[in-house]
Amino acid sequence: MKKNELILIQGPPGTGKTHTILGLISLFMLNPNTRILVCAQSNTAIDEICFRLLNKGLYDERLNNIKSNFIRFGYTDRKDKEKKYLDTKRGKMLEKYSLEYLTDCKFKEKLENSNIEKEQIMKETNLLLKDKIKNAERLKILDNKKQTLLKALSQNKYEKQNYEYYLLSKTPILCTTLNNAGNERLKKNKLTYDYLIIDEACQCVEPSSLIPLCHGIKNLILVGDHKQLPATVFYPKAKSILYNRSLFERLIDNNIPRHILTIQYRMQTNIRKFISDLFYENKLEDSHDSNYIEKMNKNLIYSILDINKNFSFFDINFSEEIIDEKMKSYYNWTEIDFVFCLMRKINYCLKKRFKQYEYKYAVITPYQAQVKKFKDEKYKCDEFRDIDIAINTVDSFQGQERDIVLFSTVRSNNKNNNLNNDAIGFLSDFRRMNVALSRAKFGCFIVGNSQKFKSDRYWGKLIDFCKDKKCFFDVNSKDKFNNVIKNVFLDKY
Repeated sequence: MKKNELILIQGPPGTGKTHTILGLISLFMLNPNTRILVCAQSNTAIDEICFRLLNKGLYDERLNNIKSNFIRFGYTDRKDKEKKYLDTKRGKMLEKYSLEYLTDCKFKEKLENSNIEKEQIMKETNLLLKDKIKNAERLKILDNKKQTLLKALSQNKYEKQNYEYYLLSKTPILCTTLNNAGNERLKKNKLTYDYLIIDEACQCVEPSSLIPLCHGIKNLILVGDHKQLPATVFYPKAKSILYNRSLFERLIDNNIPRHILTIQYRMQTNIRKFISDLFYENKLEDSHDSNYIEKMNKNLIYSILDINKNFSFFDINFSEEIIDEKMKSYYNWTEIDFVFCLMRKINYCLKKRFKQYEYKYAVITPYQAQVKKFKDEKYKCDEFRDIDIAINTVDSFQGQERDIVLFSTVRSNNKNNNLNNDAIGFLSDFRRMNVALSRAKFGCFIVGNSQKFKSDRYWGKLIDFCKDKKCFFDVNSKDKFNNVIKNVFLDKY
């Protein structure tokens, strides 16, 4: 890299963005005394990078694995729903590399002793205050002790700050979220960094990307994919002035060149082909790595599923969307029944064919009400309780992958067969569609009403693609669920 360089790296689904980041860090670290700041919008993304640094390490000039030396800042600074991660096995491993843990370990005993002494002084003082005149001499002694203790605590705080500076200055890699990069504890140390790498660079608003630049950054590398979901912005006026546009996307809009990762390691060829053709100008290729080829073409799932029909659209043209007034969201009972019917068939065939198997399913849907109905129904079915099924919205699945994905689109008007209202809400955003379809490794099954979606540019192409590949199946009634589902299985099933 040249000095003062700006680099954009676009990483489509399954192309190994995190692995690329580790490769870049390894490359930069070949130069002694290099300092690197790694940021992302979410704790999840930063934790993943830290775990890879811990688990896989970096590479030297001969591509041998070497131990990485990094610090995680702001580790415990999380929303309440994220704090359960801290108690996981992985969370406890990463905690030992956090700045908070490292400094607390050194000063914990001193701080605890000081707090105990402070508590004892306050307790005795409160008792003696009942008779100030009688206990005046003792109160004076306690007050002197208190002042001495406060000075000691202040000194401890100063020593702790110095120790933090020492740790940060001696550690070449600092990992934190974009917001925490602006924390005063980091800023007051006035340490500078040669490289700033921002992961998830398309999932944050532009001002967030600017925060870490306060650390005297010499080179900036943005890693993301503007063809996937952007930052979540709810205020319409903010969207109208492009507040939800990332720095990455703005630079692309201004013709700044980007490097595109084109080798993908996640999806089986049939799934990859549609994603590549529609969203990435047919630039994506399957890895030629022997592990990928073995994993994809000789996977156990294809001993029951027809590999040529592992990317299919099930057209349920009689279902009806229902509005949950409380949640202000949509659900569709017919699609719920069909998805469970399909998953039940896959699971039954796997069980019959193999004694042991481990497959991770995802049930993905755009609407929270549908997520809730799916989860409620799952817990009623004993047969699904021991199966790894993740149920969530499309937006929540960004960055994840699963073996089998079942995508319930929900939207369908069936009253009097009147489908003139062809609005499909935020499903018209092609980026949401891209995320939903690209989570799958071995099988992706879309369930929806083609009449509702066919007039949309991108959904129309999906329907045509499946029809051309003979992977489009009409579902005319509930009693035909099982007969239609058989189409994606090998004949003997």
